Amino acid sequence: MNTRHITEVFANLKNDGLAFYPEKHIAPFTTMGVGGPADMLVMADTSERLSDALMACNRHNLSYKVLGCGSNVIVAERFPLNLLS
Repeated sequence: MNTRHITEVFANLKNDGLAFYPEKHIAPFTTMGVGGPADMLVMADTSERLSDALMACNRHNLSYKVLGCGSNVIVAERFPLNLLS
C-alpha cells in the first residue's frame, strides 16, 4: 500500500482528534528506541477517534497495528500503518 493511498483514505477523518504522519519513524514512540518508518503513523487523542481510524482501515482493507504506549515491542525497520492512542 502506498502512502498516497493511505493519506487519501484518512483525508475524510481529519479533525481535532487525529494527527497523521506519513513515513514517520517509530523509534521515538517505543521504550527501546528502535523502529524504522511506518507507512503512516496515526495518533488519536480519544478512543472515539481511534475507533474512527480503525473503521476507516477496515473499510479500505488497510493493514494496521495498534502500538499503544510502545512498551514491550520491537519494531522492524519497515512497518505497516500504525495507530497510536
